[in-house]
Amino acid sequence: MSIDRKSGKALYDEAFGVKSKFTEGIRISRGQQAIIAFAAEAKVATAQNDKGGWALAIEGQANTFLRLASMPGFVQRNSTKLVIYNFQQAIQCLISLEQDNESIKSVVSMHNIYSKFIECVTSAHAFVVEMGESRCSDFVWQSRCSLLESLLGGASARTGSLAVALVNDACASEIFKQIVRYDVESDYRQVISCLGEISRPLAVCDEVIERMKASRSERVRAEADRCEVSRREYDNSLALYAARSDSKQHFAVAESMLSGAIFEAEEINMDSVYIAIDEYRAAMIYARNQCLESEAIAVGGLAKVFHKVLKMEKRGHELDMQAVLLADGATHADGRTFFHTDWYKDVKARIEEYQQQQAAFDAVEVEKQRAPTLAKLKPVLDAIAVAIEKPASKGAKAVALVNHIFEKHPPTKKDVKKIDLTDKISDDEAMKRGLLTVVTYYHPDKNKNHGIEWFVLCEEICKSLNEYYSFFKGQC
Repeated sequence: MSIDRKSGKALYDEAFGVKSKFTEGIRISRGQQAIIAFAAEAKVATAQNDKGGWALAIEGQANTFLRLASMPGFVQRNSTKLVIYNFQQAIQCLISLEQDNESIKSVVSMHNIYSKFIECVTSAHAFVVEMGESRCSDFVWQSRCSLLESLLGGASARTGSLAVALVNDACASEIFKQIVRYDVESDYRQVISCLGEISRPLAVCDEVIERMKASRSERVRAEADRCEVSRREYDNSLALYAARSDSKQHFAVAESMLSGAIFEAEEINMDSVYIAIDEYRAAMIYARNQCLESEAIAVGGLAKVFHKVLKMEKRGHELDMQAVLLADGATHADGRTFFHTDWYKDVKARIEEYQQQQAAFDAVEVEKQRAPTLAKLKPVLDAIAVAIEKPASKGAKAVALVNHIFEKHPPTKKDVKKIDLTDKISDDEAMKRGLLTVVTYYHPDKNKNHGIEWFVLCEEICKSLNEYYSFFKGQC
């Protein structure tokens, strides 16, 4: 038996040893002979109930299959099916060692088995991906996953083997790449289809991890924890893609219904409009707390309905502002900006149009009420005029004006500190700065929400303040 083992080891060294001087073709032949020798060695060891000898022979087989499948010359000389077969046989050998590890751990450690699992699945995955890239679109992701699944040779999650988790994780990564690709292409139906496909390999990973956690081996439990961390990395990303895809599909239905309601009939079909509103809201709900951009787009779409169809401009403006806030949140989250996107441009255009309309409306209303309001404010304005009439100098008049308005008509803004210019009359620069500060408290644009009387009074106060500010500015 020792001669057989040595023979397998000797052949392995001739094929893959550092000092091997054989041509690549001979090395491949020696590797294939080593597999046969190791198989014979394992058979003899089994007959003699030699667990240690069996483990070394199976490990030698696994290493040889793996080294052959990873040799460029072997890959070039042989079919895809044979390369995958070698990876598959390497994994099957390692699974045998993994399942019987309690009795052979003194010969082959679980650490070595797991390291070889990772190397084998990683190499096989790289081979499948490289082959797919060389075949371009003819080699679809389903084919890649099918080849990867064949590595297990029928081994299921019930074995609790790390290989099952690793292979299914590789399949999940292939499907995830397709999800990203379809998302970039805005093919959301395919995204949802792939989200359904990826759930199966991830569920298998979860089952294997749970079985590994129940193992008595500390090394196995530690590997289960590592796998679980890797597995959970998918969850947040998949939740994002699912939310975005569901939201986009509802948004597309809403846009279609709205377009049909407005342009495909002589009169607006309000039933279709209300369906569109429901679909926009569904798009918002699916995206909420997952995809700020999609939620913002859906909110902007709903705003369009209120502006253009229902003619409820105030509600539409509120929704447009909400969409901008959501877009800002997305920018802060990942740095993306939306200034170049059509939906964002439409939202900003509606906001600007609404603000212009409101400004024009406010100006017209103020002009209508200005004369009666000034008549009503005449006693107040006369009191201001009396307050600044007594002092002789411009500086003293400015001080009197500020003191009077702060005492009789304090700013509406909370926690405003009174500006005292009494000691600054001789300092033109200080007077200018002080008056400018007071102007900011009483500027009409900042006092629109406290009634027409206060608004007009602020206009009159600012006229007087600006007169003195201009004087001191000219003195500087």
